[in-house]
Amino acid sequence: MNAPPSAPVIGDLLVTGDRLEVWCQNLGCSRTEITVWMPEEAVARLGAHTTFADARRILVCPACKAAGRQKMIGARASVLDYYGRQERERLAQYEAQYGPEAADLLKAHLRRPGR
Repeated sequence: MNAPPSAPVIGDLLVTGDRLEVWCQNLGCSRTEITVWMPEEAVARLGAHTTFADARRILVCPACKAAGRQKMIGARASVLDYYGRQERERLAQYEAQYGPEAADLLKAHLRRPGR
């Protein structure tokens, strides 16, 4: 029988290099935009062994004082960092398989307008 996977923790951000995105979900709040913390800042503020679910519960919005335990705070690893890393890994695999010239053509294709 396989053991269940452990929940992701804030310290995982240091390994992946992803930033932490934090935002207030209170619709009446003036701070609903996403605040981005660098991995080192997230670990310093929340602790390396804090799960993302725990981080959402303990954070409080500085503007409206909405609390995470009221399910008003969102926190996640940066989606843009994740997809950027995926694209870099895919391009590296493509270059290893087909060579640098083919990889340059693929990069140009991916960056063309309208894509």
